[in-house]
Amino acid sequence: MDEPALALWSIGLEGWRLIKRVLNVWLLLVVIPPLGAFVFISNSSTGLPIKWSAGPVGLLLLVDDVLVLPGGGGTRAASIQAAAQSWNGFLGAVQFHLSLAAVVKAGDGNGVNEIVFDQTIFGTPFDARTLAITLSRSRGNQTTEADIIFNSSRTWDSYRGPVAGHGGAIDLKRVALHELGHVLGLDHPDQASPPQSVAAIMNSAISDTAALTTDDQVGAQRLYGLPGMPANDLFALALPIVLTSGTIAVNGFNTNATQQPGEPRHAANNGGRSVWWRWTAPTPGLVALSTQGSLFDTTLAVYTGDSVEALAERASSDDLEPGIIQYSTLTFPAARGVHYFFAVDGFDGDSGFITLALTFTPTLLHSADFAPADGRINLVELSRVIELYAVRGGATRTGRYAVAAAEMGDGFTTDPTPATSGVVALARYHSADVNRDGQIGLMELVRVVELYNARDGQTRTGWYHRAISTEDGFAPGP
Repeated sequence: MDEPALALWSIGLEGWRLIKRVLNVWLLLVVIPPLGAFVFISNSSTGLPIKWSAGPVGLLLLVDDVLVLPGGGGTRAASIQAAAQSWNGFLGAVQFHLSLAAVVKAGDGNGVNEIVFDQTIFGTPFDARTLAITLSRSRGNQTTEADIIFNSSRTWDSYRGPVAGHGGAIDLKRVALHELGHVLGLDHPDQASPPQSVAAIMNSAISDTAALTTDDQVGAQRLYGLPGMPANDLFALALPIVLTSGTIAVNGFNTNATQQPGEPRHAANNGGRSVWWRWTAPTPGLVALSTQGSLFDTTLAVYTGDSVEALAERASSDDLEPGIIQYSTLTFPAARGVHYFFAVDGFDGDSGFITLALTFTPTLLHSADFAPADGRINLVELSRVIELYAVRGGATRTGRYAVAAAEMGDGFTTDPTPATSGVVALARYHSADVNRDGQIGLMELVRVVELYNARDGQTRTGWYHRAISTEDGFAPGP
């Protein structure tokens, strides 16, 4: 098993510094700017944010809880606990649990999350401007340990509002808010590439901002979701998607979602935090689904069926590139009028912000297929082709037709012009007109009859599909 990676963040009076150590090698830590101004610390191998698994994030508070800070905001421990509670009010998948313990030095890499005041960073002195530092260890996309060390050489206080006017004393709560943001996996929006301009406690320079801003809150919620259950947790509450062609992207969270009794294992993984969307195909066509842009390791599956216990899988996907590119993508052919259900889950129960992109490319339909355009030839549609076939120019059957406005049924009209030799040039040709001469001939009519007569067992369905190997580009059957 790989050794855990170690990351360090420091806060200073003029700015914040970020470095990362993997074993004994010093490397630049990759940061990724998401949809908003907030920025995440990410796994350079997968591109996904590094964050805690769902559940409580326990930290030992090895901090004095007796001496009251001069500003009257309580003890050092109380200020840090208040900062943790500020974050907890916006988080879904995790909650900070701070426990008071004896005031001792923190252990380096001891597997315990600790908050302390010290003059050094495990033996390395703080520089002149550094107020605090967060050290974080991780495996893959998962944070495994985090420690916060406040510089005990600084003067600490508790106040709100401007930093100036306090004799150089530093407001402990706003620094704790920032460091706990690093523990969650947030980085500095004003040091993103390109830099983001936004009011945030997570900006790289300490400022007059003394509380979490909208950007801070939304950034944390992208990682851990909102408190409560997602609206589309249950199959029966799948959220509708409406799309006739092109691409649409929907967003959501699977934070705190559940797995229902009888629910399938999506992409052959146990998961356990699935959410659902539903879509009805307006015409036959090809569907592509992707969770690219989601902030966790997803699984994805498509089903048909009326209940979660009786679903038929149509397609599923885990990783685009196993273990490396951890979003899911799949394609499947859709039939008109069929209700499809999309399940997005987290690999091994992972959770967070979801982007689900649906792209639908309608299949090119036969010109005869217009009433309705449903991927099959019915009797009314066959009769229309017979009508075109029977067109006469004078006493002679010619089968001539002309292009009409698309809103007029099949978009064609009869042409009573007497027969002439040669090809009739048209802006577009009827699908049945294989030789593109502007006329429907007997064998061309027979071909449409063949499509009309397509059967499923003993039942005539009239289904057809695209087939590039045939003269007209179609073949009987779904």
